[in-house]
Amino acid sequence: MIMNARRLLKFIWLGLALLFALVVLCVPALAQCAMCKATTAGLSATEARHMNGAIVMMVSPPVALFCTFIYLTYKHRRPPGGDE
Repeated sequence: MIMNARRLLKFIWLGLALLFALVVLCVPALAQCAMCKATTAGLSATEARHMNGAIVMMVSPPVALFCTFIYLTYKHRRPPGGDE
């Protein structure tokens, strides 16, 4: 019974994390570097939206690599007091 409760809690946390990620990704990219902000200041609304999409696309691979590294580190961790 306790194992099922832990598994349910794990799925709840995973669902909350995915919901949080979805909300964060839906927010327009407002945090731009100074050079990107200066570039988009002279663009039309459509061009600025495309620029924000390009910024998100450029950030996605490093974030994916970082998340993969954290996941693999967590998955292959050793329990305390385990084999050394």
